[in-house]
Amino acid sequence: MLLNLAMIKDKLPSSRILQSRVRKEHPRNLKQIRFYEKDQDLNPDILYLASAEDLPVTPETGQISLLCLGYLPAGYVNQDGVEFLCFRSSEPGQSLFQEVLDIFCYYESFDSRIKDMIIAGRQMRDFQEIALEIFDTPVTVYGTYEKVLMMAYDPNRTENLEYYQKNQDGYMEEEEKSVLYASKDFIDTFSVRGPAFSSMELYRTQIIYYNIFLQDNYLGRLIIENTYREFREGDYALAAWFGEYMRILMNRNRAFRFPASLEFEQMIFDLSLSRGKY
Repeated sequence: MLLNLAMIKDKLPSSRILQSRVRKEHPRNLKQIRFYEKDQDLNPDILYLASAEDLPVTPETGQISLLCLGYLPAGYVNQDGVEFLCFRSSEPGQSLFQEVLDIFCYYESFDSRIKDMIIAGRQMRDFQEIALEIFDTPVTVYGTYEKVLMMAYDPNRTENLEYYQKNQDGYMEEEEKSVLYASKDFIDTFSVRGPAFSSMELYRTQIIYYNIFLQDNYLGRLIIENTYREFREGDYALAAWFGEYMRILMNRNRAFRFPASLEFEQMIFDLSLSRGKY
């Protein structure tokens, strides 16, 4: 499974990181971790572990991901394409390498489990348990017209339990849906590509959402709440990763294909023009 540096940073104790620059919106492109060797040509898809004293004064390529023992030279810090986590120079390099390798394995195990579930023909609701395990906070997948396709939550950690129980087996409540569709800000979110944050008062909590498309047709969206914990930088890449697997499930199920999607998109288009048809 490909990662980005934000996902790796989330799994490392913040107290050990002296300095960092990660971009939560950066695509998942990192395949593995390697030790940096002097005069080595750097691959933008590899995460390198290096000692600050071994690095050239300025980066020799525009896109680099680094774990650095010691503070990076200024030339790296000032280079927009360089993402990095800096640790104390006394940090044991071999231990850090193994720790990051374990993070790659941690995410790969989830990726393999999800693939196995899809191959086995499991339904979307069967993914509730693993969704909660991955995100550790409520996760909902909506289809068109805010039909709840999957709602993952922990009843032992949920204050507003009635809300989840009431919505998990059908559509969002009509009153709540009417309020959402009357909001231009909400309607505008349907055209957003990639993971995005929303704190609109219309929602009960802050969310990261990921719209799911098939050949430019809107199928639904994945929503992650910050109900149980604060959002982390890696949540954006995780949302996109998990959302794409939900797209595969939707595409496999004829009920989520084009007719309902096209009708829904027409409704959103009409609402965006304030025609008041619905």
